[in-house]
Amino acid sequence: MNSTLLRRSSEHMGKEEVKNTHIIYAQITFTIDINCKNFSHQCQLVDSRHNMICHIHQTSLSITFFLFTCRILQLSIGFVLPPPSAYTKITNRYHFQTLKNVDGYSTVSCKEIPIHLLKEIQSVANELWDCTTTTNNNSDTSELLKIPMILDTQSNMTMLEGECPFNSSRAFSDRADYFKERALLGYPDAQHSYALLLHSGFGSVTRNAKLSAQFHAAAAIQGHLDGCAVLGGCLRKGIGVKRNVALGIELIEYCALVGNPTGVNKKGALLESNDDGQDAYKLYKACYDSGRINALLLFNLGWCHMYGIGVKKDRIKAISFWEGASSMAPDEGSEEAAWNLYQEYKRDDPKKAQPWLDLAVDLGYYEALEEIQL
Repeated sequence: MNSTLLRRSSEHMGKEEVKNTHIIYAQITFTIDINCKNFSHQCQLVDSRHNMICHIHQTSLSITFFLFTCRILQLSIGFVLPPPSAYTKITNRYHFQTLKNVDGYSTVSCKEIPIHLLKEIQSVANELWDCTTTTNNNSDTSELLKIPMILDTQSNMTMLEGECPFNSSRAFSDRADYFKERALLGYPDAQHSYALLLHSGFGSVTRNAKLSAQFHAAAAIQGHLDGCAVLGGCLRKGIGVKRNVALGIELIEYCALVGNPTGVNKKGALLESNDDGQDAYKLYKACYDSGRINALLLFNLGWCHMYGIGVKKDRIKAISFWEGASSMAPDEGSEEAAWNLYQEYKRDDPKKAQPWLDLAVDLGYYEALEEIQL
């Protein structure tokens, strides 16, 4: 079997587990009128990697939402969003929050983690970190001990997502030490990034499933959606943590529901494993169209186009998506994208293939490292 057809991002589940995981769409159309006199005349939109996309001077817009995927389908003035306080909360099981930046890393327009899920995450985190809890005699709140955190989990948290930004001037081989340092200080994006390396072993990191689950849990209790989604995968499979299939699937479902790319990747992979490539592709594409992307989402879209999963085969589009994923290095998915680009070019255009192999090697991708040893 060709090893390139085995994605490490893939999930596997039985028929009985997937029966409730199909996408449910509900559509609502509404108009938000914004009086810009109360705000700065110039508004801007930033993506998950802190790059300004556009400026807006308009005063009103019409938005159509897919509530259950947070997919923005139409904007009368282009892909833009109003200032934070201009959002109208949608009455539903969850509600939308604002898109902004906090302490240099990304927050997202999404919905609050339900209290029951947050309590479950806290319980898992306590067990993983071997924590005890203390209760203040004057209140009924409990305080988490030992878990490295910078955010107050007792307050109304702003949801976060995305990997820890990494200075492109540094060698990718240095990223594990950098992520670890910040993870131990309590930064949730770094905890997520470091935990991914602990799971994959890339970048010369010794694989440690329990430590990976620990840091994902630490990120999750601080409202980091990617950490929640990966913790869900750990719980579903029992990797590094006591197995809890129901909670694992619920976390993945929740993160996919609010449009988090990692949640979407995990749910899409579950659908693919159940031979439902069409719904998986729709899920990936809806997330991509919403503007919330990560490298693994781009890799998955490229994979679908390359092998005709839920969409017509299109090698050109596949390569374009993989190039986009590779440009987000060292984020998860960039190493697989670089490796697959090398595989695509190595026979017919070795010169064009070499830079992709070099990138995959720099990122510590196992098959690339084996390739240069041949």
